Amino acid sequence: MPAPNLAHLQAQPNLLLTWLNDNLLLAGLMTNVPNPPGLAWVTITAPPVIPGMPSLAVNASGRPMDVFTLRTNGGGVGDSVRSYVCNYTANGVHSIDLVNAADYCFTVTLNGCTFGIGPRTPLGFRRVSHANTGGNAFVQRTQTWTQHGVPANSYAISLLEPSEYRRLGGGGNLNATVFGVRTGVSWAFYFQLYTAVGNGNYKVHGVFPIRVP
Repeated sequence: MPAPNLAHLQAQPNLLLTWLNDNLLLAGLMTNVPNPPGLAWVTITAPPVIPGMPSLAVNASGRPMDVFTLRTNGGGVGDSVRSYVCNYTANGVHSIDLVNAADYCFTVTLNGCTFGIGPRTPLGFRRVSHANTGGNAFVQRTQTWTQHGVPANSYAISLLEPSEYRRLGGGGNLNATVFGVRTGVSWAFYFQLYTAVGNGNYKVHGVFPIRVP
């Protein structure tokens, strides 16, 4: 299947969910953006070609799926969608406030990190965060609570932790592409879960919603 029509995605963000039924979306090639405002033109392209190592994916039943990558260097309307980007650094934690300047939110691949989602404000805004401390879930949880300015053990923050997206087993080979979609004043969040089986091959387990407070 070809890359999605990004003009259509800009107008109808939920079309991304339909497209992901047949395609794997990798986020490892995304780069950080200035924050604030944390906005970029995000594009969806074919992965880099590595001689002798094509990128191939199958779904849980073995049906082939195409592979695409997210990049934060889109050229603007027509070849990309305006998106919030929650930055990533090794052994760091970042957050971004999602307001109404874009209909999408993306972050770099989770393969041991923790993604946090704050409560909805009366205007529909939310803060999201990406914490990485070598996969130490306890430390990352504490970093997330601090980043959102809430007390420890707060249920006001929804956490996508390694134990959640690695629940199928597979350890570090299980990865998650996390994204948010805004409809009106409401943000919904999802992750596409996949296993890296080596040599550019992947097994896709599906797209799952993330509970939000």
